[in-house]
Amino acid sequence: MRRRKQESEGSLDSLLDTVTNVVGILVILLAVTQMGVATAIERIRTNLPDISVLTHRKTLREFEELKKRLAELQREWAKLKNITPPDRRELEALQKQIRELKKQLEREAKRLAAHKTAFDKAQRDVDKFKKQANTLEKQLQDAEAKLASLRAKLDKTPVPTVPPPTIVHLPDPKAPPKDARCIWAMCRDGRCLLLDLDSLQETALNAIRKGGRRLLYRPPKAKKAPPRKKGAPLIFDGKKLVELFKKHRVGTRDFRLLVRAYDTRTYAHLEIVPLKGRGETLAQIRSRTSAFRRIAKRVKRGNGYFRFLVWPDGYPPYMMARTVTDAYDVPAGWLPYSAPYWLTTLRGIRIQKLKEPPPRPPTKKPAVPPPPPDVID
Repeated sequence: MRRRKQESEGSLDSLLDTVTNVVGILVILLAVTQMGVATAIERIRTNLPDISVLTHRKTLREFEELKKRLAELQREWAKLKNITPPDRRELEALQKQIRELKKQLEREAKRLAAHKTAFDKAQRDVDKFKKQANTLEKQLQDAEAKLASLRAKLDKTPVPTVPPPTIVHLPDPKAPPKDARCIWAMCRDGRCLLLDLDSLQETALNAIRKGGRRLLYRPPKAKKAPPRKKGAPLIFDGKKLVELFKKHRVGTRDFRLLVRAYDTRTYAHLEIVPLKGRGETLAQIRSRTSAFRRIAKRVKRGNGYFRFLVWPDGYPPYMMARTVTDAYDVPAGWLPYSAPYWLTTLRGIRIQKLKEPPPRPPTKKPAVPPPPPDVID
């Protein structure tokens, strides 16, 4: 029995060791926990703001003021809840006025933007005009300087002597000699140029003959010109003739020839254009070996007479030519002229008429007088 008692006492020692170990561990944990808690409390105190008594009192006063303001706002909200209908109508009217004012403000803003755009454009125009004004001012200064230079030169230029006047006798119309041949002459650009109409007509006809059948008129849908009846005249296409004389330089060394065709006529006009620098000058006509003197001798022997077309710048050579015709006793006449060409009917050529001319409108004006008769003076 005693042995068993000793064995049970030995087992209690082990339990006591275990309990002692556990208590020691708990004591250690409690000490560590106390240290951590103290460190945390110190850290929290460090991070917390330092609130003094004055700060606390100030905070309380602000709190009381906020409570009073809240009470005032609550009373005002209660009043707004109790708005009567007339007040609501007035509020709606005010809101409508506000909306209209906003729209008006938007319109004014757009108008202001448009005005700003126009102002910017006007400003650019002003800058452009300023540049133009500066350029014009510079040009004016240059012109004034040039004018002063020209005036200085003019002061140094001797006064020219007035040439003696040219006496021109007005035409004294009378009939030319019977069966006499008319020889035309052009006086312009200080020159006198003989105009052989028969030779120029033949030159134009030769150019048309070289063109062949391709110049004949044919209907729009026809591939070739219709067959011509025996004895019937050839009918030409006016547009083709005009194109031919434009494309090819038809004429002589003194004249260029052109054709004028019309849709409402069966004939065409031959336009005779004198070339610049052709013909005899005043000194050449005065010479005893001039071509005009030779022609004047032939005209005298052949029973002919001269007709002069005189341009404004052709009176000096005309007067010299009349001196020659008077010396050889050759009749002559003259006609003031200003057109740069001479028109005559193209002989022997028939043009296809494409449409009828419009009827003449009724008029009470007197009839146009006929062209001047073929006379000499």
